[in-house]
Amino acid sequence: MGSHDVAAYFLAADRQDLGRLIDAVSAVDGVADVEVTLGSDAGLTAHGARLFMAVDVPEIRLSVPRTGVDGLDIAILQTLVEDGRQSSRNIGRLLEVSEGTVRARISRMTQSGLLRIAAMVEP
Repeated sequence: MGSHDVAAYFLAADRQDLGRLIDAVSAVDGVADVEVTLGSDAGLTAHGARLFMAVDVPEIRLSVPRTGVDGLDIAILQTLVEDGRQSSRNIGRLLEVSEGTVRARISRMTQSGLLRIAAMVEP
């Protein structure tokens, strides 16, 4: 992901809403810079549209010290985004690594605060 530590996707109603969002993200302790890229289309996964509205979300806590993320970590995260219910064994098969490697990577990212797995309901 290059120079980025976090890539996030947000939905803004209008320019004012986008401005407020950028200000809020910029104010988070540990955020050095915010880069914005606007998109005009939405992506679909095999399970349909993926849009969840968050309510009463706790503030963002960045991991200290910083935790390195490599290509395998990103591939694991992308696989979990597509279907968070996949087993470590299945992810390992897809990425051609051992189940233990996937478990260790997920555990490291979870313990460092980079990853949080949560159940979400899509009505």
